[in-house]
Amino acid sequence: MKKILYLTVATLFIIFMVCGCGKSYTCHDCGESTSKAYYDMNAKIDKVMCEDCAREYWMPMPYQNYQVK
Repeated sequence: MKKILYLTVATLFIIFMVCGCGKSYTCHDCGESTSKAYYDMNAKIDKVMCEDCAREYWMPMPYQNYQVK
């Protein structure tokens, strides 16, 4: 009985790890929903950008340095 309980808990744990309930952000510029968000000069979490908008905004500097973590 304990083995079944441990197996069930382990299976649920693995499922949650694989699904990765990550955050979702909405780009302030284009409205696209994304899991990878980037800050602008103000660095406010309520005004973030998607990868495409961040690339355009920060060009020619590396936009990857401004990713929300």
